[in-house]
Order: sequence, then structure tokens, then C-alpha cells
Amino acid sequence: MSRPRSVLRSARRIVGGLAFGLAALSAGLGYWVYRQFASDLPANLSAVTDYQPIRASQIWSADGELIGEFFVEKAGAPAHRANPRPGSQSLCRR
Repeated sequence: MSRPRSVLRSARRIVGGLAFGLAALSAGLGYWVYRQFASDLPANLSAVTDYQPIRASQIWSADGELIGEFFVEKAGAPAHRANPRPGSQSLCRR
């Protein structure tokens, strides 16, 4: 009777050791990946959440006609057709 219990106890130790080793390896790998990308991350999150693109300066004539725009960066919504179709629809022609 004691033999099956010792085998079971040994199996639990082996499985527990493997699980602990896998968890430690995963944690180490996760930390390494974080360190690889940490230099590209912003110092604080408000730089991402409070982003305001530079707006264009518009020059209008006296009669209300747009003469020109001056900008460093112009961010606008893309046209609807510029967005690709989702999933398998993008691979099939109609």
C-alpha cells in the first residue's frame, strides 16, 4: 500500500517542479520582452491618452474662399474605401 502512495507523491513533486519551472521561465521571458520594448514606451500614459495632432492653419480670402493650408502634420480620418474589408472578404473578388 505504501508503494502507490510514494509513487503518487513523487509524481506530484515532479509535476509541481515542472509547473514551478515553467512559471519561472514564463515570468523571466515576460520581463525580458518588457525590457526590450521599455525604451519605446512613453514615460507616462498621458502622452498617449491626451494626444492632440497639430492643426492646419487655414488662409481664407475676404469673400470666404479657402486660399491655402499650412501644416506640419495633418491628421484626418481616412476615406471609407481606404479601409480594407475584413477577413476573407478582402481575399475574394466580386
